[in-house]
Amino acid sequence: MNIEWINHASFLLETEHIKLISDPWIEGRVFNRSWELISPSKFDFERFSEVTHIWFSHEHPDHFSPPNILKIPEAYRSKITVLYQDSADNKVVDFCTKAGFKEIVVLKEFEPIQLSENVTITNGKVENDTDSWLHIQLENYAILNLNDCILTDAELKKMAQRFPNIDLLLTQFSFANWVGNEGNTSEIRRGALEKQEEIKKHLNYFQPRFTIPFASYVWFCHSDNVHLNAHANTIDETVDLISSEGYTPVVLYPGDMWNGQEPVSNEAAVTKYTRDKQAISERRLTQFDSLTMNDLKDLAHQFVAKALTRNNKAKLRSYAPMRVYLTDLKKSVEVSYKRGLVETAIEEVNCDIALHSQTFSYCLQFDWGFDTIFVAATFTKPEGGNFQNVLEYQWVAKLNNEGKRMKGIVGRLKDQLVRK
Repeated sequence: MNIEWINHASFLLETEHIKLISDPWIEGRVFNRSWELISPSKFDFERFSEVTHIWFSHEHPDHFSPPNILKIPEAYRSKITVLYQDSADNKVVDFCTKAGFKEIVVLKEFEPIQLSENVTITNGKVENDTDSWLHIQLENYAILNLNDCILTDAELKKMAQRFPNIDLLLTQFSFANWVGNEGNTSEIRRGALEKQEEIKKHLNYFQPRFTIPFASYVWFCHSDNVHLNAHANTIDETVDLISSEGYTPVVLYPGDMWNGQEPVSNEAAVTKYTRDKQAISERRLTQFDSLTMNDLKDLAHQFVAKALTRNNKAKLRSYAPMRVYLTDLKKSVEVSYKRGLVETAIEEVNCDIALHSQTFSYCLQFDWGFDTIFVAATFTKPEGGNFQNVLEYQWVAKLNNEGKRMKGIVGRLKDQLVRK
């Protein structure tokens, strides 16, 4: 067995005749150009000539990056098998089919798939979410890739009972979403500490021989989220945390190789990551041009029309308006399924959310728009607003993005009866 570190949440596992790469985000800014890799990748798209399988954990672009996927030469794609979770919308499967991959294997939850005589994989999903994890069983070695999964104690207990002997655990080490407004240092730091507690929980449940902290090698590269970089967990303090819990951390820098058997000296990789993070202050931040109010009204009209077509109209029209402050235009608006977008005189402090007009337009244009800005953290929560109003609109878009819909009273009662 050999592991080659690609970047962020991606590595290439080589064993026998299998070369399995996970979540290959190689380059580029993602989440509406609000995240970027801290360190450059050494693995290039020509190297996909060696790959036999790609596993995508979920649809987020730091794991499933369509621009990166399409940079894989077509001749190589035609020889690669894609592994992806069973999903209601089939968007990833359809994309990969159209992209010309050799085969797309849909992974049923907790159903093992044998890739070769001595390589078996098992996929599982987070309850009420699209994120997934992967267990890889080799002949005498077990790997558990948790990527971004936020798992309940019940889920962790079930997994630990099913997979009692983990040799290598891979888990996220810093926050990957909005955790507080700029200036609210204590709230942001609380988000970082919660992630550390999550790591401890993963260690205690799975008791791995080795742990690779990953899926956090990014910097917030937008003018509205750059403040978060100062409070994200660092790789050096994560190494200390894992060691203090009595486990063995392994830190790999892009291009590093590891056989999975012996502890490594983490100093060189930690030094490189620390150097790269210190240098981000020299990089250009993402900044967007403003949209006009007429542009936003047109997008809101399309957003409302699309939602009403897909979901129960009476239910949506009962929603309270979402009050939005547009930070670049210095104006507030209300959006509802009844009236679309209308300008208001509500002060910023009493709005439900404050954000740039381009960021807001992204929410209106795409079903995944709200989820994107929640991860990108390119917004603030005004003190006097009700963020729950935003979450109501986000939830409808999230359902639609997953191939589901918001139902009325009769539909929900039928679902309850079916569950019973």
